[in-house]
Amino acid sequence: MVGSDSPKLDPKSGIGALTETLAMAISKTWTCTKAYERRVRQPVQEQSHRKVVIIDNEFNPITHELYETAIIDRVSGETLLNTLIVHTEETKTTVSTRRTQGEQVNMISHLHKKKVYTRGRGLARMDVHEVAKKLRESGITLETVFLAWHVSFADLQLLRNFLAKGGYHDILPNDTNCVPLIPLFRANLPKGCFPLSLEIVYKVMFPQSELCGLNHRAEIDCRQTLRVCEAFDDFCEPVESRGKEWLPAKFEKEAQRLIRDYFV
Repeated sequence: MVGSDSPKLDPKSGIGALTETLAMAISKTWTCTKAYERRVRQPVQEQSHRKVVIIDNEFNPITHELYETAIIDRVSGETLLNTLIVHTEETKTTVSTRRTQGEQVNMISHLHKKKVYTRGRGLARMDVHEVAKKLRESGITLETVFLAWHVSFADLQLLRNFLAKGGYHDILPNDTNCVPLIPLFRANLPKGCFPLSLEIVYKVMFPQSELCGLNHRAEIDCRQTLRVCEAFDDFCEPVESRGKEWLPAKFEKEAQRLIRDYFV
């Protein structure tokens, strides 16, 4: 997932207002598409491993060169892939100067790449052939459904295109097996009232989580997305059938307490 550091929100007015908005939104039963119900919720309820996974990438927003990729299982939370990318001649991206949009954009892209590879020093580093081997060993198939915190199929497309450059065309499914999650959330929240960047959504929903503020690391973004997905599935149940943490009044009261404690 490409982006700057976590957006700075005033902990009292910003997070507080968003908490109230979310509490109001979850006071009703949320809806999802029939396809999501059939292809995601049902396999998850059946505890079917490798049927549904979560993907996230870090990449160059100009050239789309892949830097880091992670995939975790939606049911078990098991990490199936988590690696920095080592590019060989066959996977390097070349872009004409007409697309580079100037020195400032190039500098931002360079700094983002440097940040990804520096903070990921402890991660595995794989080239296209090693990534292909890892994916085949993971149990992912052409039938696996991919979830991404995105508005499009970009995450799956990036990894699939990377593999194609290495000659691998039969490992990942096509775009019909990718489910962007942001539109599902947007359909259940007041229009224009709730920013849907993952770092903000996660901070509002799980303010005490140790993962808050650690975004733009592929595996961490996957784990945040997993918890948000679990909550979304709860929201699609009648209010009285949910876990205690998602009862609207309890959620708002606890979140506001945490905000007040911030200033003590």
